[in-house]
Amino acid sequence: MNKLLLLLLWLLLPSAAFCQNDLSCYDEVKTVLDEYAIVRKGTGYRLVTTEGKVVIETAYDDMEIVRLQDGNYLVPVKKDDQWGILDNNGKPLTDMVFDIISINSWGTPRVTIGGNSYELRSTFRNNLAIVREVELYGLMDNNGLLRTPCKYSYIEPFEEGATTTFAEFISQVMVGIDLQTGEEIR
Repeated sequence: MNKLLLLLLWLLLPSAAFCQNDLSCYDEVKTVLDEYAIVRKGTGYRLVTTEGKVVIETAYDDMEIVRLQDGNYLVPVKKDDQWGILDNNGKPLTDMVFDIISINSWGTPRVTIGGNSYELRSTFRNNLAIVREVELYGLMDNNGLLRTPCKYSYIEPFEEGATTTFAEFISQVMVGIDLQTGEEIR
């Protein structure tokens, strides 16, 4: 009995070790972007590095990854018919509140909530992201609510911890935006 168990362990160990260093042990490699890969094992998707190191362990019904123009990664995930967004380390950036998250042909994520659709133009900082509807920009919070309506021709990107940012109307008038309240500062 011990010899049979040892034989089984000997046969299984090389494949388990091999799985840690590449993507061949997964049922599907859905997407590869830079050093990241979205893989499926069984029924769930996970984020791993291209060397096979697991980054996001939780299995989701669906998953995407996108690199924004600022170099940050967003990982839209689906669970039980609702979508949310994680960073590339698995930290939740939003709640699971979106009806649909899709990636357009330019690699820009589009979120849909309550029948309204917005392009995400930045990562979530201070629980806010810059969004675009048609050609105008606003701010959306991590619950999918517009904190500032999409009425600006431009919103200045902001860093984590910032309390204000600047926005510009089509008429070239600049205003400040309080990131806590979403209100204009004139």
